Amino acid sequence: MTLNKSRYKNPFKGLASFEIQDASLYHGNEKIKLLLLRQLADSNFVALLGDPGSGKTSFLNAKIIPTLQNGFVIKGIKDWKIASLSPGINPIRSLATALAQVDFIRSTPNEKIDPGLIEKFEKILKHSKYGIIEILEEHKLITNCNILLNIDRLDDLFHLKKKGEDSLELDIFLSRIEEIINQSAYPISIIVSMRSKRSYDLATYFPDRSTFIETINKNQLNLPIFSFADLMSSIDFLESKGYMTFDKEVKDHISTYYSTNPISLGEFQHTMRLSAAESITNARNNISMENIDSVSGFKNSINNQLEDIFTTLSEEFQSNCRLIFQLLTSESEHGSELSMSILEISDFTNIESEIIIQIIVPFVDDKCSVIKIDPITGADQRLDHLDHLLDASKNIITPYSRISLDDEILIYKWSRLEKWIHDERENSSIYRSVFMDVSRGEALYEGEKLRSILHWYKEVNPQIGWATRYGINHNLVKEFIGKSEEKFNTAQRILDQEDKSRRKKAKRNVFIGGVFLLITIALILVSIYFTGFAIDKKIEAENAKRDANREKIAAQRAMNIAQEQTDKAEIASYAAKRDSIRSIEKNKEANIARSQAANALKQAEYARKDAQSLTKRQNALKIKLRESERDIENKKVEFQYYAVLGQINTICTEVLELAATPISNNIRIAANLIALGYELINSLDNPPFNNLIQNFPNSSVKMKAEFHVSKKNLIQAMGNVYQKLDIDLNKELSKIQ
Repeated sequence: MTLNKSRYKNPFKGLASFEIQDASLYHGNEKIKLLLLRQLADSNFVALLGDPGSGKTSFLNAKIIPTLQNGFVIKGIKDWKIASLSPGINPIRSLATALAQVDFIRSTPNEKIDPGLIEKFEKILKHSKYGIIEILEEHKLITNCNILLNIDRLDDLFHLKKKGEDSLELDIFLSRIEEIINQSAYPISIIVSMRSKRSYDLATYFPDRSTFIETINKNQLNLPIFSFADLMSSIDFLESKGYMTFDKEVKDHISTYYSTNPISLGEFQHTMRLSAAESITNARNNISMENIDSVSGFKNSINNQLEDIFTTLSEEFQSNCRLIFQLLTSESEHGSELSMSILEISDFTNIESEIIIQIIVPFVDDKCSVIKIDPITGADQRLDHLDHLLDASKNIITPYSRISLDDEILIYKWSRLEKWIHDERENSSIYRSVFMDVSRGEALYEGEKLRSILHWYKEVNPQIGWATRYGINHNLVKEFIGKSEEKFNTAQRILDQEDKSRRKKAKRNVFIGGVFLLITIALILVSIYFTGFAIDKKIEAENAKRDANREKIAAQRAMNIAQEQTDKAEIASYAAKRDSIRSIEKNKEANIARSQAANALKQAEYARKDAQSLTKRQNALKIKLRESERDIENKKVEFQYYAVLGQINTICTEVLELAATPISNNIRIAANLIALGYELINSLDNPPFNNLIQNFPNSSVKMKAEFHVSKKNLIQAMGNVYQKLDIDLNKELSKIQ
């Protein structure tokens, strides 16, 4: 079984305004209705004021106009012809278009209408005093018929006045309105609607329109924001008429939510429309909490629906969508743009018209209705519209169509749009400030301000169309920022070169210091080497001394043995002489003993000679030991000499580094180091060093060369410091002068 979904009608309008045909769905504001009708009967002018979102357009369309059409009698006449318009950017054209509508101009159902009436009426309105009355009389519309000019969004006039364009057309439009206000012979009435806050700006914007201002001030009614009682009453009304029913949970939720949150008619209508649409999709005419929750509730329904639409767009379309909405919600130098044509948006954003149309279609759709298409007024719009005569769509969008945001509530309920607006205001503020600096002939930007402006400029990349919207010469700003960047880059290059030079010089000084350090280390290592060599020689001499002592002891022992042998030989010789007398037989033994004594004498002589040789060798080793000890002392003195020179070279390196760094204390420290260097170099003039240089030529040549190098470095460092001191002194003298 197929459910009949079409039998249920959604009684909620969402963000769209109620139309005349929606009168049966509108409920509330009965007291304001009676006051307005009474005032309309007493005078021919009523100004309906109200805050954004209060429902002024819906109230007039669905409450007042149907009441008049149903035969509300004024001055004995019950029939009405109503011409509704919004001034837009061409108020005379909008008025001519409203008066040329078929339902308004046709006296009988079969009367033929001239298709060129709009141009004809526009010409009459521009050039004929009492042009409205002339048009009505020509078409016999005043006989036994009341005429109502329903002028919605009178705020457009403030925008046109501030913009300064078409001021003649604006003056003519106000003159035609004042002509109707000042006459009483014809049954012509006017109802205008505008934002409450605009009533305070009338004298500022239209100082020469005293009649117009006085009439608005005397005949104004304020349409209040829907009260909680009105809200619940409208729900009861819809249930009583059978349009929709509501679960008790829904009514309790509405009561709870709006007891702590301000009532927003657009917010309420939007949430209920989406909830009702879901219920109707399921072939029901009952709204439950499930339906409310499915559309994210009163607080988030608008935001979530728009986010759903936005996320379906491609990345490129999302970026373009941001530009379009920023343009529709931003404030130019002429104030808030109330509506713009697709072509104007294309010029400002550099987005092709067809792409703009593709992007805004889901926002124009009845399911969303956040963007409204203005009525066709211009000739270019009507000619372009002819190409779509066979299009059955309710909303036909062409490059000449003018669009605007239907309700300001959108700005506060779509968090993404709120951020876009904030970004746009910041960007326009920055761009204006740059342009003001250019206009005043301010100096080119530099430093942190230039860096922040360049970052902003490259990120936002403002185009000519965007700048033109704020009355700013894009080329002047671009040239100013470009010159500032060029100047900054030039200065930066110079600084980089100077820094590079300083770094190069510092590296050179470090290199020189490193070389001196390496030389010092090498000298220390050489000194250590020679010290070690001398120590080795000393150890070798001590070993030789010990060997000589051992050999001396051995020689002494040999001499003792030789002496003993000599003594024995002498005893033996004596015994031999004694024994030779005793016995001839003993001669042979004596000869043998004599021979042994001779051999012993020879051995003693040999031992004596060895002892003498050892003594000579010991004396030579003693001389060599004394020379080694003298060399060690000389090397110690030479090492001390090179150590002092190393300290002087280190001082020179530190002085050069301090002088290269532009800090006032560094020069004073460098001067103190120079003085210390001279104390050290003067300390080299002492007997130990002078004796070494005079008596040991092998060491003196190198020591003198190193002394002259260190003295030269110290003089150069002193000259550098004196130069810096002279520069600083001149600066201080110039300050004193």
